[in-house]
Amino acid sequence: MSDIKVVKVDFGRKDQKPDQRVKHNDVIAGEKNFLDVNEISQITSSIGDICYYWDLVSGEISYSDNIELIAEYIDIDKMATAKSFAAVVDVENVTNREQTVCHSLEKDFGDGVNYELAYRMSHSDNIRHGYWIEDKGRWFAGKDGQPESACGVMRIVNKRQDVEQKQALYGTHDILTGFVNRIQLGEVLKRTIDGIEKHQKDVAFLLIGIDNLAMINEAYGMDVADEVIGLVAKRIEGLMRKTDVIGRYSGNKFGVILHDCAEQNIHITAERLIDAVGQDVIKTADEAVSVTLSAGAVSIPKHSSEAQDIMQYAEETLQVCKDRTLENFSIYEPSVERDNYRRNNIEVASEIVSALNERRVKIVYQPLVHAATGQIESYECLIRIMDRRGEMIPNGQLIPVAERLNLMRLLDNRVLEIALQKLIDEPQVNLGINISGNTIADSSWLDCLVASIGNKPQIGQRLTIEITETTLLGDMAYTNEFVNKLHALGCKVAIDDFGAGYTSFQNLKMLDVDIVKIDGSFISNMRNSADDEFFVRTMNDLAKHFNIKTVAEWVEHEEDVITLRKIGIDYLQGFYFGSGQDALRDVDVLGDMYAGCEDEDVALPSAG
Repeated sequence: MSDIKVVKVDFGRKDQKPDQRVKHNDVIAGEKNFLDVNEISQITSSIGDICYYWDLVSGEISYSDNIELIAEYIDIDKMATAKSFAAVVDVENVTNREQTVCHSLEKDFGDGVNYELAYRMSHSDNIRHGYWIEDKGRWFAGKDGQPESACGVMRIVNKRQDVEQKQALYGTHDILTGFVNRIQLGEVLKRTIDGIEKHQKDVAFLLIGIDNLAMINEAYGMDVADEVIGLVAKRIEGLMRKTDVIGRYSGNKFGVILHDCAEQNIHITAERLIDAVGQDVIKTADEAVSVTLSAGAVSIPKHSSEAQDIMQYAEETLQVCKDRTLENFSIYEPSVERDNYRRNNIEVASEIVSALNERRVKIVYQPLVHAATGQIESYECLIRIMDRRGEMIPNGQLIPVAERLNLMRLLDNRVLEIALQKLIDEPQVNLGINISGNTIADSSWLDCLVASIGNKPQIGQRLTIEITETTLLGDMAYTNEFVNKLHALGCKVAIDDFGAGYTSFQNLKMLDVDIVKIDGSFISNMRNSADDEFFVRTMNDLAKHFNIKTVAEWVEHEEDVITLRKIGIDYLQGFYFGSGQDALRDVDVLGDMYAGCEDEDVALPSAG
C-alpha cells in the first residue's frame, strides 16, 4: 500500500486546523463541536465501516486502517485518488461518488451536505469478484461554494445486495427451474409478436404439461415432485435451440416460444420433447419416476397477435389433449362451438351473480308423497332463478354452469336461508334441500346451518339434506364425518340420484344415511322395461336390508304409482303429484289422486 494514505491515530490531531477535522453537527449544551476523525474511525471500524477523507482539490483520498477489509478482491493502491478510485468501480453503476458530490445541486450553508449512494467495486482482471458498497458521507464547500472536501464511511453490503438481487430475480424467474416465470414469459411473448412483422418469420407458442404430477406428488411426496419438475425442465431445456425461450408457466406446465417455426413443423418439436421425457424414466435422488407429457400449440400470428389470447388458446388446446386420452399433442384451431360455450358461461354466471344480489333466487316446493297413504310427507325445495322480466330461467341452462364455475355453493347458501325461514314460519312442514359437492367442502355452509339450528332441534328434525351419490362417494371418510355432523343437528340425510353412480353394497353399508332416492331415469321407463323395474326392485330391497327409506323420483303416470307401491317403495315424487309450487299444499289434498290407483293386490289406507 505504498500510494494509499491510511488514517492513523494522529490523523485527527488536536493541533490540526478545524477545516482538517470532520465537522460533526452535534449540539452539546447548545454549542457545536468538532469530532476528531480518529475517534470516528475507531467507532466505525469496530462495526466494519471503512472511514475516508477526500480532498477534492488535490483528489487525494485517505482511509482508516481497516481498508484491508476489501483488499482480497480490490487493488486498494488504486484507491488513493478520485481518478484511480473510479477505475475499481464498475462502469455499470448508475451513479458514482464523484458525480454525486461534484454535481450536487444542493448548497453547503456551513454544516456540509449529506450524500448517500451504493455501487459495486470489482477487480479489473476478474469482474466476477468484488464488493457491493454502501457509501454515506458529507461534503463541505470551499470559499467559492463548490465542494472542497468530503468525509464518509464505506460499508460492505454484499449479503444485503445478494438478497435484493435474488428478490429482483425471483420477481421475473421461477426459483425451482431458473426459467422466466409466467409474467415474464408473457412479456417476452409480447416483444416476440411485435418483432414478427419486421422479421417476417412465423413463431409458435407451445404449452407443455406434466400429465401425472398430482399422482407423483401423492405417491412420492412434494420433494420428489419438485425434483421431477426440475429434471423435466432440464431435459426440455437441453433440446431447445438458443433462439427459443422456455418459461415456467404454472405448477406442472412449461411455456416455450419457438422462433422461426412454421405451423407444419410445430409437431416435430413437440413430439421430440414429449418422447424425450416419456421414453426414459426420470431418475431422482431416491426414485426412478415415469413421467408423461402433453402439449398444446398455437401458431403465431395466424390465430392472434395478442399474447394473452395466444396463452389462453394454448391452455385450451392442452386441455383438449388431456381430455382425449389417446392424444398427447394438438395444434389450436378456432371453434365456434367452443366460443359459444364460453360466451354462455360468461352470460349465465353474470345472470346468477346478479340474481343473487337482486334477490331473484327463489324456491318452489315439490311434494314427496307417502306411497301407502297418499299424504304429503315433505317437500323438496327446488331452486328457481327469475330474469329481470320476472320469467323463470330454465334450470338446465343454469345448474351445469353454476357447478362448473363453483357458483352452486352461493345458490345453496341462498336456498338454505329460504328453507330455514320457511321451517320457522310453518312449524308442521318438513323440507328437503339439495347441496352440491363444492358446498360439502365449504365449511361456511355447515357453520351457517349450525348457527341457525344448533339449539333448535325441532327445526333440524324437519330438514332433510340431499346429496348426490357421486358426491358422497368422493371421500368416504370426510363424507361420514359430514353426515354425522348433520345427524347431530337432528337432520336426515338422503342419497339423491341413487343408482346413477357406483354405490356398492359395501358403500351403502358404510354410509349412515336415512333415505335413498332412486334415480328417476329408472322410474320413467319402468313401464317399458322389465330390466328397469328389476333394478328398482333390487335397489329397494338393498336399501330395506339396511333399514333405509326409499323414494322413487320422476313418477309421472298412474301405472308407475301402482307398480312402485307393489314393489314397496316408501315415498313417491314427480310430476304426477306436482312439478313445484310457490305455496305449500294441504297434507290431505292428494288423497283424491289415489282413487284410481287402488289395486286388488294393494290395500290403500284412507288419506288423512
